[in-house]
Amino acid sequence: MRIIIPLLLVFLLGKTSLIAQSHADCSTPMEICEKKNYSIAHASGEGNDRTEADLIACFMGSENEGQAEENSTWIQFEIEQSGSLTFTISPHQFDDDIDFVVYRLLDGTCKNKKIVRCNAAGDPSAAAGMSPCLGITGLRDGEKDSSVDAGCNDANDNAWLAPLQVVKGEKYMLLISNVSTEGPGFNLSFGGTAMLPCDKKKTN
Repeated sequence: MRIIIPLLLVFLLGKTSLIAQSHADCSTPMEICEKKNYSIAHASGEGNDRTEADLIACFMGSENEGQAEENSTWIQFEIEQSGSLTFTISPHQFDDDIDFVVYRLLDGTCKNKKIVRCNAAGDPSAAAGMSPCLGITGLRDGEKDSSVDAGCNDANDNAWLAPLQVVKGEKYMLLISNVSTEGPGFNLSFGGTAMLPCDKKKTN
């Protein structure tokens, strides 16, 4: 039993790790169908393709020199009813820096994607609780920016971007990266007047 139990633990931990990392590439995203609360327990690594989010404009001033993907999670969704779309990303670890990129999939695939929101804002973890560029982030009403560069150096910089105005039939990909720490995940929730396919079904 002393041998079997450790081996079982290794197997289970390995299985959990594989599940957690199964959405680390654009080609293997977490596909969502409704605007509800999601909890991603673990974010680790950049998957098999480490060039799919390279040389991203708002990340060019970062330590990664344009690489937006670090401890990444890719999330895909389709719009069923046109309207506004907001979301909130809350890191599980208080002082983690969460960055994100929103792509519209022009032909429904990762091969032809257009950046529509890009947020690389951040600060050292020591500034957690004081910096407007750390902590909870996403798209929210009242914001005007579609992109924020790395750091927190410009006037009025914060961790938030403007809502999206989306159209029925459009497909989107959301890349979320924990650029601070390998391991801790995040919570994700959606808002706005737009609907995803399962939201529409619930109203019928």
